[in-house]
Amino acid sequence: MNTDHHEFHLEQYICQKLVAQGWLEGQSRQYDQQFALYPEDVLAWLQATQKDKWDKLVQIFGEQAQSKLLEKIAKRLAVAIGGTIAALRDGLQIAGVGQIDLSQKHRKTRVTKDC
Repeated sequence: MNTDHHEFHLEQYICQKLVAQGWLEGQSRQYDQQFALYPEDVLAWLQATQKDKWDKLVQIFGEQAQSKLLEKIAKRLAVAIGGTIAALRDGLQIAGVGQIDLSQKHRKTRVTKDC
């Protein structure tokens, strides 16, 4: 049976293009189905961008810091209103830790045109 028309080929092409532009390709064995996240990536990003928040999480929750963070993120993502985009835009609050951002906000720049 000819499979040239199957969606798999499109998916493979898109992944190749994204990787070529610097995106990281996830491995299914690293994906946590319970939380619908790549925990290693979430933790690495949080530690790189908000180390003070990660340190507070560890201080409060100790060895449970990772699972508590992932539980909070999963709950936030599951909220019916706004969904994933709102979670990424607004982040989440954890008592004793404060605001944890789930995305990096970029400054809007104005492009001017020479006349």
